[in-house]
Amino acid sequence: MNAQQLNLDVIANNLANVSTTGFKKSRADFQDLMYQIMRVPGSQSSIDTESPTGIQIGLGVRPAAVQKLFTQGDLIQTGNELDVAIEGSGFYQIELPNGETAYTRAGAFKRDGDGRMTTSDGYPIVPGITIPDGSKQITISETGVVSAIIGDDTTSTEIGDLKQSPLLIMVGFWPSVEIFSEKQKHRETHRPVLQEMMVMAFFCRVFLKVQTLILWKKWPP
Repeated sequence: MNAQQLNLDVIANNLANVSTTGFKKSRADFQDLMYQIMRVPGSQSSIDTESPTGIQIGLGVRPAAVQKLFTQGDLIQTGNELDVAIEGSGFYQIELPNGETAYTRAGAFKRDGDGRMTTSDGYPIVPGITIPDGSKQITISETGVVSAIIGDDTTSTEIGDLKQSPLLIMVGFWPSVEIFSEKQKHRETHRPVLQEMMVMAFFCRVFLKVQTLILWKKWPP
């Protein structure tokens, strides 16, 4: 029961975050418990015969791990100039208030009062990119180059490069370094709603059947 409840909680969390930018779904892994051996394989079943398989009765299941699945999400067009989605392996590097470094796939960037590109929580990206006052037509190329038309200029000026972040290429979460690109005015989301709903429906039925069996065993004769 506890194992099935954990599984439902993980699936429910996946469904709750279908629109969360950069979210990666989780999967619960399970292990079977020790077996009660009623008959050892190879033991005598009669004078002239042996039991080929024996009898082993499982004693249940327990949660083993809950792991993140770093698969490519769906790209949703937003029209926002500072929304960027990574296609392929990699993370954006950001600086936390205590000076530590963190990593995110959520490319829903904002511009703070100082013109810096930050996350929705106000954490600046690394390397720092500052958008000058009066900038317009901000563009982010597929290679991560950030450009804008500044003031009365007629041509765009490069103001930063997202790919200068060493952690955008490889942070150890991916099996190998892959070629990747960035898509401006898009966000990456996790939206396998139908698949998750089908999995949840299946495990809900399993949960109810196990619950019914336990209640039936506890029912007075």
